[in-house]
Amino acid sequence: MNKEAVTASCAFVFDDNYNILAIKNHRGWDIPGGKVEQDESPDNTVIREVFEEASVIVGNANLFHVQEFPSLGWKIAYYRCDVIEVQTFKKEFETTHRKFMSVQDFLGVYGGEDLKETEDLIKKALKL
Repeated sequence: MNKEAVTASCAFVFDDNYNILAIKNHRGWDIPGGKVEQDESPDNTVIREVFEEASVIVGNANLFHVQEFPSLGWKIAYYRCDVIEVQTFKKEFETTHRKFMSVQDFLGVYGGEDLKETEDLIKKALKL
């Protein structure tokens, strides 16, 4: 897997009760993630993005899936991360809320484009 070609990294983060970390942005409820910056690894991107968007420090970023969008020239890396510390939420320009919610509740409010694909990725992440 060519991690250098990855353009964005996204995180599936679960608490001890297998609730998923969700953030609310202009698309609605989603998982944390964002673009890989110059001279940054996809692994470091996912850790940075979770902190920036959710005020949660994560570790053990475990890459489990890369999705390619050839027509857009994108590759998105998906990681399962462990919670190290949940800090006081800092609302910022990209996110307005952070919440750990049940997977069922998350799927009910998910604001992304492909609900079935997201459900499949959650199942895959939970098996790690």
